[in-house]
Amino acid sequence: MSLAPSYDGRRLVLLHDEAEVARAVARMARELDARLASTPALLLGLLTGGVYTAVWLSARLHTPHRIDFLRVGRYGSGKSGGEVRWEGALPLPEATATVVVVDDVFDEGVTLTAVRARLLAAGADRVLTAVLARKRRARAADIPDPDVVGLDVPDEWLVGCGLDYRGWGRHHPALYALRETAAPPRVDSPEASRA
Repeated sequence: MSLAPSYDGRRLVLLHDEAEVARAVARMARELDARLASTPALLLGLLTGGVYTAVWLSARLHTPHRIDFLRVGRYGSGKSGGEVRWEGALPLPEATATVVVVDDVFDEGVTLTAVRARLLAAGADRVLTAVLARKRRARAADIPDPDVVGLDVPDEWLVGCGLDYRGWGRHHPALYALRETAAPPRVDSPEASRA
């Protein structure tokens, strides 16, 4: 597979290869099966990034489930989150009392918390949350941790497995950090004189 070596001068640094991601998703599916205990559920992927993890989990779950998607987010093409934006109706089939909300990354946790609250207000009896990647960072005290987490990752910009940089790179089956490329030292700098 061909990878772009960089985006806007930033380089991709591998965090978890395709095999590690697949093992994490398989473990997540086992954890969800255990928590659901064969209770039918709605697997609700958050678009756009959560679609990858939702589909991967759906293929591995043994619990009977439906799958649907909800377009909601805070980032768009920006680098920092804003208000939660909802697009379209909240899918909540009457026959499904348990919903598993699936997203690509747990960053600040605002979106996942808002979706969970809205589903409970709409009548879901039980809402579980599952994320492929959880960033190691401080969060507000009122933000609960996801119920199921695939991988803990550094608090960096991530690409691959549904995560993108300005719309690019979601399709990579491995997970990368996008890091600044170090600028070469200036000719008159102390680092250059030691070289």
